[in-house]
Amino acid sequence: MKFPKKSGRWLLIAFFTGVLVLFLSGSDGYINLYKLHLQDGKIEEEIQQLNMKKDSLKMIIGKLKNDTIYLEKIAREKLGMARKDEKVFKFIGER
Repeated sequence: MKFPKKSGRWLLIAFFTGVLVLFLSGSDGYINLYKLHLQDGKIEEEIQQLNMKKDSLKMIIGKLKNDTIYLEKIAREKLGMARKDEKVFKFIGER
């Protein structure tokens, strides 16, 4: 069966338009893949930041377990503790 030239041209245009739409859209389309690529980059950056924080916390845990000077410093600054022979003065600022 032969198609007239005009309808064949429109059929070809419709076919390539359909292929282009399928290529760009859908769950495996280029647009969605690009969005996933951007999201992957953000997640990788977040993983790197969390790994740095984890390493920092591991270092602090090591100091708390092994470094008595560091432990004493934290007890004084964070908990307001003092030795038995020391007096602690708290200054109240202006309100």
